Amino acid sequence: MKKRWLIIGGVLLIIVASTLTARMSDEKRSTVNLQEYTLTDLPITLSIPATTTVKEDIIEDKREVVFSSYLNDKKLNYWGHIQVWNVDNLEKFLDSSKSTSVYNFIEYTKERIKINNLEGFLVKWTATFQNDRTITSQEYFLKKEGSKEVLRISFLVNGDKIDQGLHEVIKQVIASVKWAK
Repeated sequence: MKKRWLIIGGVLLIIVASTLTARMSDEKRSTVNLQEYTLTDLPITLSIPATTTVKEDIIEDKREVVFSSYLNDKKLNYWGHIQVWNVDNLEKFLDSSKSTSVYNFIEYTKERIKINNLEGFLVKWTATFQNDRTITSQEYFLKKEGSKEVLRISFLVNGDKIDQGLHEVIKQVIASVKWAK
C-alpha cells in the first residue's frame, strides 16, 4: 500500500514539474521586454523584442521597395524582415510571388486580416530546400489605406513550426503597429 502511494506521488510530482517547466518557458517568451522601433523616414512604429537586432538596408531606387531591414534574434531563435513595398494589387502580388517561388512549400496559407485599421494578409508557410533544410514563416502584409504602400513584417524559424511562446511575442509585435496617416 505504501509503495503504491509512493508511485502515485512520484508520478504526480513528475507531472507538476513538467507542467511548471513548460509554463515557465512560455511565460519567459510572453513576457519579453519590447522596445519601440521607428522606421527611418516613414511614419511607422512598432514594438520589437529588446533582444532583436535590426540592420537597415540602403535602398537607392525606391520605386518598388521603399524600406528594408533585416531582423535577427538569437535568444528567441528567429530572423525576418520589416519592409515597405509599393504594390498595386496586394493579393495578386502574393499569388504571383508564390507561383514563381523556388521554395518547395509543404504548407502554405493566406488569410485576410485587419490589424489596427490596416487591412492585408497573413501568410504562413513551411518549405524545404535542396539541402533538406526546413524553414517556417509567418508574414504579415498590411496595406496603408489610399496608398500603394504595403508593410511586410516576417518572422522565420528553422524547423517545421513556430513554438507557442514565439507566437505570443509575434502577436504583441503585430498588435503594436502604428502607421500615421
